[in-house]
Amino acid sequence: MGICLAATLAGVGLEIVYFTHAGALWRDEAGGVQLAMLPAFSETWRMLAHEGAPVFFPTLVRVWLALGLGASDMA
Repeated sequence: MGICLAATLAGVGLEIVYFTHAGALWRDEAGGVQLAMLPAFSETWRMLAHEGAPVFFPTLVRVWLALGLGASDMA
């Protein structure tokens, strides 16, 4: 039991270190966020032809931003 708890805590600690030291968004991720932040969804839909990701990702980011969860780089 103690070994399992120690391994779990070590894993959680490593995840925290990774999360706090992750770099900036990659170019395709930053492009997807910019696509999701367009003023109207019709513009997002029109520009989707130039994006490599399906419509789900920009829509998910758009909902995330609408909920107020994207106020910072960490979010």
